[in-house]
Amino acid sequence: MIWALADGRRAVRFIFILLLAFLLGGCASVDQRLRRAAQLEDRGDYARALAEYEDLIPRIAAKDHARLAVAYVKAGECFWRLGRPNEAVKAFERALALDPSNVDAHLRVAEVYVEQVPERALAEIRFVLALQPKNGEAFSVMGAAYSSAGELPMAKAAYQRALELEPDRASVAVALADLEYRSLNTSGARAVLHHAASASPRTALAWLALGRLEEQEGDADAAEEAYRHAVAAEDTAETNLRMAQFLQRNARIAEAEKILRRADGLRPWLPTALPDFEFQSGRVLNAMQAYNSALEPGRLPVAPGAARTQRGLLAARMIEADLNLEARDAPLLARRHLDQYRADLDPVTVLVLRAEIALAENDLGAARTQTTAAAAQAPDSEAAHYLLGVVQHRDGDVTGARSEWQRAIELAPMFVPARLALAREELAAGAPQAAEEHVAMVLREEPANLRALCLFARVLIAEKRFDSALAIARRAVAADGGAVEPRIVMGEAALARGNAGQALLDYEQAVLLDPRSHAAVDGLVRVYRAGHVTRPMLAHMEGIAWREPRSATLMEIAGRLYRDHGWTADAERCFRRVLELDRDRATAATELARAYADSGELQQAGRSLALAGGDSAALLAAFEAEQRNDVAAAIRQYEGAVHGGEKSGVAANNLAWLYAAKGMNLDRALALAQQALAMAPFDPRVLDTVGYVRLQRREYSEAVRALKKGFDLARSPLRRQANEQVVTELRSHLAEAYRRAGQPQEADALARD
Repeated sequence: MIWALADGRRAVRFIFILLLAFLLGGCASVDQRLRRAAQLEDRGDYARALAEYEDLIPRIAAKDHARLAVAYVKAGECFWRLGRPNEAVKAFERALALDPSNVDAHLRVAEVYVEQVPERALAEIRFVLALQPKNGEAFSVMGAAYSSAGELPMAKAAYQRALELEPDRASVAVALADLEYRSLNTSGARAVLHHAASASPRTALAWLALGRLEEQEGDADAAEEAYRHAVAAEDTAETNLRMAQFLQRNARIAEAEKILRRADGLRPWLPTALPDFEFQSGRVLNAMQAYNSALEPGRLPVAPGAARTQRGLLAARMIEADLNLEARDAPLLARRHLDQYRADLDPVTVLVLRAEIALAENDLGAARTQTTAAAAQAPDSEAAHYLLGVVQHRDGDVTGARSEWQRAIELAPMFVPARLALAREELAAGAPQAAEEHVAMVLREEPANLRALCLFARVLIAEKRFDSALAIARRAVAADGGAVEPRIVMGEAALARGNAGQALLDYEQAVLLDPRSHAAVDGLVRVYRAGHVTRPMLAHMEGIAWREPRSATLMEIAGRLYRDHGWTADAERCFRRVLELDRDRATAATELARAYADSGELQQAGRSLALAGGDSAALLAAFEAEQRNDVAAAIRQYEGAVHGGEKSGVAANNLAWLYAAKGMNLDRALALAQQALAMAPFDPRVLDTVGYVRLQRREYSEAVRALKKGFDLARSPLRRQANEQVVTELRSHLAEAYRRAGQPQEADALARD
């Protein structure tokens, strides 16, 4: 019995040792996987690291609160890096629930609340400092919270204490240097950054900040040296991207592209640096093909669980590129790719992309349904709020659109589409300085963004900073030499400063790049209007356009000038000839329809409108209703034409006028008038509508600006004969605007003119 008992005890002890070894081995495995995931984070591969953490968390013992909290904190950090802040916050709060003493969790929560609720951030930091009074990271977050709250001396003191505790913390040095720079102490900021770079020679952060500072100070050579030091310190995708952005800002595009290829090589699991640049700079087809190529089977190095995330990011980019292709079947291609990669996309992204496709197809109802569903499922989705704004803007609710776009940038301050939308609205509303703030933020992050560059140049033109506008337009040309828009902007700048000869060259280059460009043709017409034009001159132009090789563009210009000069029969002949040469030229078809409608030939007008695209039947019915003074019917039909995608702006302009004349739906009237103005920015009739709507809204200063511009255009030497009725109406409305704006002398002078 004694031996049997001893053997039993030995057996129990042996089993216990085996079990302990198994448990310790399991912990070692967990720790190894945590280290492996952390290594992925260090390389910037956050998607794969997150997949590792999410796979690991269910394998950690439920009672092991400390290790679970660590894993949740690390997963939250990956969520944050991947632009998923809501999931990040949930992960951090889960970590705190598991282990309230987890310092990292408190720090991460504090960082989340630094901008929006600095008081909450400070409370978290005080908790950490109570546990660890010499925690340098806590002092750095405290500095950020005080800075956000506007308490700059307290922020500076906190940052300095952080550097005393941890002299090699480059991020704190950068924040302190920023405070010094904002206090106009440029030399102090430089000193802080140079000291930080010396203290952390293998860290790029201080060099990157120094490069940006030198750029802001206008020293491109010093900036380039700093950026190259950053790449030498850390040859990563991020440092190469920043170097490439510097080169883009200095129009050194070929060098930038070379560095972007290297950035993609350093981050092969998400090779988007170069295609993103091509997308931003207007080379959309190249970008789409690059995304598509990366999505081919076997091209992406992936970790288990991360492939779907990576493919989803690339697929969403590719579908966005599809929609920006200048092709009629672009929405169809986008829909095909959405179906192909639906399994790789999260449900909200699918709704957002469906909404974008619907907008491209002018299906506002479907777009509204999809965006509303996206916002309901993900209230903090900046993309959903942006698209809700687009839908509301197309519906004429400018105030609602602005609110949604503002919400989008509150959620994601660098969400580019919302920034550009707000900038366009501010510029249209006559507030170029407010527009500049938005577009400048975009260009800091995307210096070769073609749309942002062109918009910024127009803002500078509005501010009469013509040399700067031309420099920005040239940057846009450097980004994409085949793009039409930068040439048009250069023409606008030349005309604004009175250089008609240079404007003619710029617009001609634009027309050569894209003979169908409405804006380029409009620009050429404006140049011709700047001088004295006779009927024989136009007959000569028409003759040249009709000789081989025939030019639909030149013929349309001749037709517009005939029309503006009052030679209607000649204008109709030119527009008919344009359509013989190019039946898809909607602008000429609309002009011809307008001429027929003015002369009472509604059947002919309808045939022309059918060529113009959009709901031609509704527009024709609106014309007929106006002729019989049935305003209610005209409004209904014009609304139908607008929703049907009428492209010339005629329906939007006429509908805005009718609403203003009745004193109803004035927000909608203003949105419609601005929509028409975007399509025909130099048409006196449209400017008259904009001014009249502003009058009805009691926005007298804005009314004066619009009406004065329209009056000056209508009274140009070319137009004087053709537009007596338009001139008379503009004179009457402008005089009223002057009087209501408190400028009776200007109204009296106008009456004597």
